[in-house]
Amino acid sequence: MVNKGKIIFVNGYWQDTWIGREFIGSSKPNKAYWNGGDFNGFARAAQHFFGLNGNINQTCICLDASSLIVLDDSGGSRVERGYNDYATYEWAGKMYKRISDKYGYGLPETSGLRNKILAAEINKKRLASLTLGMDKGKDAFYLVGHSEGCAYAAGLAKLLKEKGWKVNFIVYLSSFDSASFDSPKGIKAYQLGYTGKYGGDWATNNNAIHSGIERSAIVYKNWGYTEKYKSLKEEWNHFKDDLKYAHGSTKGEGVWTDLTDLKTLMLRTGKDYGYSWQEQIAASTPNHTVFAWYNGIKLNYKEYMNDENAKYNQYNYKTQHYYR
Repeated sequence: MVNKGKIIFVNGYWQDTWIGREFIGSSKPNKAYWNGGDFNGFARAAQHFFGLNGNINQTCICLDASSLIVLDDSGGSRVERGYNDYATYEWAGKMYKRISDKYGYGLPETSGLRNKILAAEINKKRLASLTLGMDKGKDAFYLVGHSEGCAYAAGLAKLLKEKGWKVNFIVYLSSFDSASFDSPKGIKAYQLGYTGKYGGDWATNNNAIHSGIERSAIVYKNWGYTEKYKSLKEEWNHFKDDLKYAHGSTKGEGVWTDLTDLKTLMLRTGKDYGYSWQEQIAASTPNHTVFAWYNGIKLNYKEYMNDENAKYNQYNYKTQHYYR
């Protein structure tokens, strides 16, 4: 079955400087933010994950939720921004009319309401641009946020739901300032981040969103290093790779493969020498994604990789799937 609707991609912080280009990997907003500029590839992979199809230019929308200097707002304030940018304040018009009918137009006390009414006219046009060509009875929204864009996506999803639109799924990638906001109730939501050999996401510390997440995972990524290093210089380069890629790589096309495995991930448990452990079941993750954490549970991922390597080596599949 093919779903019908639109995907809204909400980008996070970007900076059109050397820091943006070389360090955080985000120097442009909107389409240029995703997948190294190949937005169509990222959007097609997202469509496949959500069970959608259609013209990308018509069914995929990009929004920019970047702050000015990162520290000038919080996750909670970005949720409010995502909500308020599309709020139409019907209550303001009703209250303004009630006050005006009783006391007369033009009173200073109603200036705040007049401002809300003016904002509502602007926001109605914004909302109409999102819902253009959609039918509330047939179509649904799917939201994807990265970094600062996650909180904004949560606020927008809440607004859309209150307006009577279906919001079927939210995907939060490398969510920033996660503990300060909730994912809207009643909407399916996944959260995913990356970690490497030397550490996790430097920008987010891989913190969990406060509540509302069905499946949350941290994926172990190998950026090209081996288990035993050849030199301190090589190890230093691998450490820098963890810093460079752990946060930004979740806005690449490959993240949809990891999310596909997250959909079907199952765990097995055991106990060795009095210590309990949990590990992913290989058959449940056909794309061989390695999960280091799942729903707050630390997984025995190194043992899982050793088991899988032994299995693949036995059948000469080492070149296809080899975890280091």
